[in-house]
Amino acid sequence: MRKLYTINTSEDWKKYERFASQFKEYSLWQGKEWHDYLNNSERSAIGFLVIENDKIRASSICQVHKLPLGFKWYYFPRGPLLSPGFSLSDFLNCLDDNKTVYAKVELPYQKGEFDNLGGLQPKFRKPKSETNPSTTLVIDLTQSVEEILAQMKSKGRYNVRLAERKGVCVKKSQDISKFYKLLTQTADRQGLRIHEIGVYEKMLSELDSEMFIAEYEGKILSSAITVYFNGCATYYYGASSSKHRDTMSPYLLQYEMMKEAKLRGCRIYDFMGIAPQGVKDHALSGITQFKKKFGGQVVSYMPGIIYAFKLLLFKGLNISRPR
Repeated sequence: MRKLYTINTSEDWKKYERFASQFKEYSLWQGKEWHDYLNNSERSAIGFLVIENDKIRASSICQVHKLPLGFKWYYFPRGPLLSPGFSLSDFLNCLDDNKTVYAKVELPYQKGEFDNLGGLQPKFRKPKSETNPSTTLVIDLTQSVEEILAQMKSKGRYNVRLAERKGVCVKKSQDISKFYKLLTQTADRQGLRIHEIGVYEKMLSELDSEMFIAEYEGKILSSAITVYFNGCATYYYGASSSKHRDTMSPYLLQYEMMKEAKLRGCRIYDFMGIAPQGVKDHALSGITQFKKKFGGQVVSYMPGIIYAFKLLLFKGLNISRPR
């Protein structure tokens, strides 16, 4: 007998974490902390367990998005986590109810590592866009600090040292208003959409995270937020000033964030998205040039999947190409 359980109690969460922690793919977006952060940031998240013959076969945290007429859709960021022999179709079949129109799934597995999509595969669709980038860049923090610097591209290494010579100073800060002011300037300059300041405040208070600022002559030139989870430090948000760009402050900022992550025992530093190789005019093309100067390894996840439980509603709600 296979059954889907919604996690409600502390004992449920202990079971969830024992199961999820077995997977090398267990990431920030599948942690209880992320679930709590979303629910405390005026968003909605649910934790699921699938149990079959008294054994946990799958787990996931998902965001719940409301649709008209009481319907909803699910977003699974880097989930679900599936035990061997349990397919994605097995998991999705457990979700089917009278109110779920579709699910957007961004699997936690790298390309070539997972092929058990199951019998629903012909019904899968490609999302219009990614929520979490399917391609990212990671730095191996098990290397020494000197090796991390040495493996950078020559221009990245030069810019780190230039920022040091210029007198750029990197330090931690809890003053989210400083970050948000710089983020607003960055968004205006690049035409980006950003959250209300409360979302970033919650990130610092609800998650294991830190904010860093890079200063030059008393002025903040760049800032970033790093989130730590399960041995991985994720560069989640960043902002920079258009002034004193010749100081190369973002390069030293990133290097110091890597060093801090290493001190905290992290094994991986994740740049949280780059443009896929060979894709022109990608939304991340500009920032990819910056990130790749730090060396590292490109990681490509399986592409996202849309599965419509109620195809007519899916089309009728004008979401045939959902985000």
